[in-house]
Amino acid sequence: THHLARLYRDFLPGDRFAVVPNGLDVRHLQAAAHSAQPAAGQPAADSVRIVCIGSLEPRKGQDFLLAALRLLPKKTLKCVTVDMLGRTIDPAFAAGLRQAAVPNVRFVGETDHAAVMAHLAGADIFVLPSRDEVLPVTLLEAMAHGVAIIAANVGGVSEAIVHEHSGLIVEFGDTRALARALQRLLADRALGRQLGHNAQTAFYARFTMDRFAAAMTDLLQQVVGSRPVAANHVPLRDALSDD
Repeated sequence: THHLARLYRDFLPGDRFAVVPNGLDVRHLQAAAHSAQPAAGQPAADSVRIVCIGSLEPRKGQDFLLAALRLLPKKTLKCVTVDMLGRTIDPAFAAGLRQAAVPNVRFVGETDHAAVMAHLAGADIFVLPSRDEVLPVTLLEAMAHGVAIIAANVGGVSEAIVHEHSGLIVEFGDTRALARALQRLLADRALGRQLGHNAQTAFYARFTMDRFAAAMTDLLQQVVGSRPVAANHVPLRDALSDD
């Protein structure tokens, strides 16, 4: 990300760096979506499902999300289910989250990738409340699924999500701003669908493995210039393929 490049700028001579965004294998995502079983404990038809994916540790900021949820009206919370997926890294932090949880918050624990895809496929809102990130894969996966996104403005998040177009961005720690963003999407389902559609469009335009491979190929060709290619050279795009 450009955010990470700025952090390393002082350690590199001149402008000897380039930013190539992460790319996800669309075929892998599609296969996982097709093989995924419906997430356990499906909520009522009129319930809104919020998903938060990340290991239980301070860096991932689940306490920020819980604090915002506590600001929502009790009537609203009754219509919401919040699934938190991720293994426990910090047991004390995880215990504090469980003590602070509002009704309808479920700690799913560590799951395989297919289960994560199932939760995203059934989600209405994806929340990334992290204190620190670069460009998390879970954010890109949520974009690929067309889920409405609310994310803390950390790392390279704003390089992937355009505020008010492909998601809602809030400053980390601004609990009221996160609560307002949640309330907006809970009250305006059409807005959530539009944000999700725009995020999905942005994903396929910028964050697929094919885009990543093409960008890396172009970059390497610029670096090596006109050097001859070895007879046994494997094209980068083929090397990055799972086939």
